[in-house]
Amino acid sequence: MIELLLNYSSTLMILTLVQCAIFFIFLFTQKSGKRISNRILASYLLIIFLSVFHNLYFRMELQTYLPHLAYQGLKVIYLSAPALYFYTKSLTRDDFRFKAIDLLHLIPFFIFSLALLVLFDLKSLPDKMAIIERRAFMFSPTVSSLLLLGYYLQLIIYLIFSLRILHRYRMRIRQVYSAIEHINLSWLQFVLYGFLIIWVFDISMIFIKNMYIDWRIIYRYVEAISRTYTFSYILIFVFKGLKHPQIFHSSSSDALTAKYANSPLTATMKDTYLEKLLTYMETERPYLNPTISINQVAEALDILPKYLSQIINEQLGKNFFDFINSYRIEEAKKMLRENQQQRLTVLEILYEVGFNSKSSFNTAFKKATGQTPSQFRSSAFLKTSFTS
Repeated sequence: MIELLLNYSSTLMILTLVQCAIFFIFLFTQKSGKRISNRILASYLLIIFLSVFHNLYFRMELQTYLPHLAYQGLKVIYLSAPALYFYTKSLTRDDFRFKAIDLLHLIPFFIFSLALLVLFDLKSLPDKMAIIERRAFMFSPTVSSLLLLGYYLQLIIYLIFSLRILHRYRMRIRQVYSAIEHINLSWLQFVLYGFLIIWVFDISMIFIKNMYIDWRIIYRYVEAISRTYTFSYILIFVFKGLKHPQIFHSSSSDALTAKYANSPLTATMKDTYLEKLLTYMETERPYLNPTISINQVAEALDILPKYLSQIINEQLGKNFFDFINSYRIEEAKKMLRENQQQRLTVLEILYEVGFNSKSSFNTAFKKATGQTPSQFRSSAFLKTSFTS
């Protein structure tokens, strides 16, 4: 059984290497879309490639043929978390550029690489072979434990900061878009949480290896599951990563997050713009368009988007997302009340009023009314029946 699990894990590792290599080349040569994001994604795949190769190197006993490559895959372990962090930043900011100060994120990588350079790379071939044959690591157990602790601490910190960036971006786009399903941020959460799951698998294998006397069979089962997950994770991650960079338009949302202290709008102008906006909403009903954005409304009203955002925020106390959805909810309530609309399902109604997701419709409706659409329809029908 152990041999079977070893062969299964080794096969998946080889497939993962091929997969990473192909997508790395594809991403790195892309000339369209967000090139910086694609390059960071390609770098992340290269990091995974080297990490997997490090494990496969000893599994297939390649040290006999390629002794100088031993432990090279370890050098990148301090790059995976920063890579995901910068990938998240690059996708949520159109003006993202690397700065000199960003090199500080590479300090752990440079320190660790320098240590490996001295303790292994610069040694003679016989010394290298002696280290490899003894399976002896270059650091003492205490130093190795500290390095491992530092690595996992780094992962936690960068994951927290990445999720924080994602949360802030989600709040910003609500100022610009009436529906955020087409800017599907859940996939980026998948990337980050998927990375966390891989980290949990790594910790589990270390725990099993150090806590159980007869650890081999348990370890191989967990390893097989981990390799299967990593292979699937990379496949989904890459395809989603290729799909979504084209729909991130954060420049507008960044502009609308500015404070309004220096706004030239007077009280009279605000009232005029607000009346113009409300009239437009009642007569043209742009909220029925599921992808309506603040830029489209601003263009129709001949008002700058930042001024329109200010009006909605200050005069109505809402962001654009909630403002548009309030009209959609009212339209849905009207349709749910009317007897002749009983033939329409809730799903049909939500599409009619401009929503494009059942979950977002149910959430927004319950937030506004305290009831689900089905509960609201039932209560409205009972009231109508009682009064008639």
